[in-house]
Amino acid sequence: MKQYLLRSLVLPLACLLLAGGFSRAQAQSRLSDKDVEHLMANLHDDVKSFRPVFDAAVKKSPIRRTSQEKDARQLVKQFERQTGAMLATFKDKKKADGAFQTVVGTAQQVDGVVRQLGPQSPAAPAWARVQGDLNALYPAFGMTAPVSY
Repeated sequence: MKQYLLRSLVLPLACLLLAGGFSRAQAQSRLSDKDVEHLMANLHDDVKSFRPVFDAAVKKSPIRRTSQEKDARQLVKQFERQTGAMLATFKDKKKADGAFQTVVGTAQQVDGVVRQLGPQSPAAPAWARVQGDLNALYPAFGMTAPVSY
């Protein structure tokens, strides 16, 4: 009888301890608002430094002097504005879910252009930094970073 009582108490207690440990581990992996703001600032800074490199790469690419060049440069300019707006929104409201979705959508478009330029393009390493910043932000919005944009 004692063993039965002991077993009936040990199993639920063990489950509670495991669940409590999981929630603490999960809470520790969450990013604070300050961390998210810092990541967004890094993203915006990296996009600002990516833009001139991208513009120079496009000028030397097969799409130079076409409407595609103009569209691509405009897209990256828009991407830079969006990351700045997302950072400002987050600083003000501590939320930026919609802005993040917009930034991710534009990033997917920019990724297509960077892939078109090729891995040898000087824009590729700068774009990899931007992708790394974006991937670091995904968990803050409850999302999993895509394997590729």
